[in-house]
Amino acid sequence: MRANFSQMQRLLIAIFFLCAFPAGLEAGQIILDGHYFGSNLYVMNPTCEKSFCVIKVEVNGQVTGDEIRSNAFEIDFSRLALAVGDSIHIVITYHDDCMPKVINPHVIKPDQDFRFTEARVNRNDRLSWKITGIIGPASFFIEHFRWNNWVKVGEVPASDSVEKGCYEADVLFHSGRNEFRIMRKDALGNEVYSKEINYYDPRIKPVALESGRIIQQIAFSDTTIYELYNLNGDLIKSGYASTIDVSELEKGKYFLNFDAQTMIIKKR
Repeated sequence: MRANFSQMQRLLIAIFFLCAFPAGLEAGQIILDGHYFGSNLYVMNPTCEKSFCVIKVEVNGQVTGDEIRSNAFEIDFSRLALAVGDSIHIVITYHDDCMPKVINPHVIKPDQDFRFTEARVNRNDRLSWKITGIIGPASFFIEHFRWNNWVKVGEVPASDSVEKGCYEADVLFHSGRNEFRIMRKDALGNEVYSKEINYYDPRIKPVALESGRIIQQIAFSDTTIYELYNLNGDLIKSGYASTIDVSELEKGKYFLNFDAQTMIIKKR
């Protein structure tokens, strides 16, 4: 009787494990973490006996509606209301007697090995830089050292390359020595800079004020980038011109940045 009871126990335990872990359904998992940068993942999905290898795909805990009953399928992030830069946690569950393959896992991990390899002013007087590595959609920002500060003077989308990994942009030079650098934020928000680019063109002459007596306008000897601030540091006017209309401004002192110079002027 005891032997029969022991056999019955073993049988019940075996039935339990067969129900809990049915043959052919034991699974492995591919787990990927990264950020969404506008690109989808592609998966090679081999056949497994009479089925396909992948059992299900989850993104941030949500089972996707992707068509996984195919030898190749796409994990379509656009269905999940994700914003560019959002974190994503992907779990691909598959049968244990096969192995799917994610073809392009780098698209959720951009900026790997990203760095600037070259930055200069080329023979066409354009700012030029080269990069290596895979990058996301974040733009490049051009900064010019003017008036004792780094000033953002341009933006180039990451997609706007003249050839793979190569970028160019037009910039305005002032008289004397010019310093530029390129900045881009990586996937974690860290600012990555190129080396500083020094440039001097002896053909560019210093810009001067045409008159120190300012009533209706500020006149320059040549066209220049300028900024006009009040004494509280509020920006009043900015642009690129040879004159500034100040007829509506109150009398008093102002800070004026132009060309490579900074000074205090007085409107009468």
